[in-house]
Amino acid sequence: MPLESLTLIVSATCYAQVPTIQPNGIVPLNSTTPTIQAGEWVSIYGSNLASGTAVWDGTFPTSLGGTSVKVNGKAAYLWYVSPGQINMQAPSDTATGTVPVVVTTAKGSASSTVTLGQFAPSFLLLDTEHVTGIILRADGSGAYGGGTYDILGPTGSALGYPTVAAAAGDSVVLYGVGLGPTAPTILAGQPFSGAAPTIAEVLLLINNVGVTPSFAGLSSAGLYQANFTVPSGLGNGDVSLQASVGGLQTPSGVVLSLQNPVAVAPSSPWALEEFVLEGTLAVDGQTTLASIGSANYGPSLSVGTLGTASASVRSPVSLSMSFSETATASGNTITYTAIGGEYENLSRSSNLETIVSGTMTLTISAAETGASATGSINFTTTARTLTATFTGTILLKAGPL
Repeated sequence: MPLESLTLIVSATCYAQVPTIQPNGIVPLNSTTPTIQAGEWVSIYGSNLASGTAVWDGTFPTSLGGTSVKVNGKAAYLWYVSPGQINMQAPSDTATGTVPVVVTTAKGSASSTVTLGQFAPSFLLLDTEHVTGIILRADGSGAYGGGTYDILGPTGSALGYPTVAAAAGDSVVLYGVGLGPTAPTILAGQPFSGAAPTIAEVLLLINNVGVTPSFAGLSSAGLYQANFTVPSGLGNGDVSLQASVGGLQTPSGVVLSLQNPVAVAPSSPWALEEFVLEGTLAVDGQTTLASIGSANYGPSLSVGTLGTASASVRSPVSLSMSFSETATASGNTITYTAIGGEYENLSRSSNLETIVSGTMTLTISAAETGASATGSINFTTTARTLTATFTGTILLKAGPL
């Protein structure tokens, strides 16, 4: 092979291994805006940025896998390096404006510039769009942290692990970077665990509705969190999310997962507020109209001119609940016993002819504001047999009777 050709091959190979930084390739984590904040977690994109992949051991190294980075002449703290990407914490600095960034490997150096600002907000993401956050669970019902929290996201395992959408009233913590100066000041390159609130006000914009966090600030090195309680009326499903601070906003395209479940907590009882079931009644083979209607927040049975019966019913919240009752008679008082449900005050008085035996079955399918129901009644008296089938609607309210 001619010497000239060998020289060209060697030169080309060496040149290809020299690191390069892509244009506008220095950005906050999960952002595309080429402005960073001192102390912020930052990504650098390019080629040949490292000879391989390496991850820190939590000690804030300034050299990792043979790669080092300087921002405005100060050493950055490396968390992750690979040929195409570096994740690092920018060093503390009081300067603002355009500053140089230099990546150095065993094969050479690459230089670029970035804008250093007081604010460079960006949310951390679970994927390409879902914000990183948790839902705190004071009752120990969470899937993580020994029951203390759920990971925020679409309810289910669509992201590859269990996540839960937030509901109104949930206590949520969102994570991000670049929310600006804090009091006290936390220096880069060292561990931190605590609460250092931001000096500037942070505002969340959820589905175009402004929400002010109860806390916004650093909770660990370079990591900010925003705590808030989800208000009602923010929508359902994946809704838009941005944060603003210091006149800047986080990048668009980020979503927060919300849900609108049944508004009453499972421990609260339903009270039957309006109860209307229309149907037919067969009396000794003869059919007549009949209805079940509300009376003092409890259902009453009206069967033509045969008489009335009433009861108070209190039940746990359930998306599908049913009960069955059996009846015994003593004079004009009929006592029913609930089977398969938790009910109170199940007594009825009646001026029907003496009932020897009977059953009543009612199935209620409850929704957030109403319900549908079907039911049947079968009574045998000393003189006749009564059967009825009902369908209709029910309106519910939360709270005790």
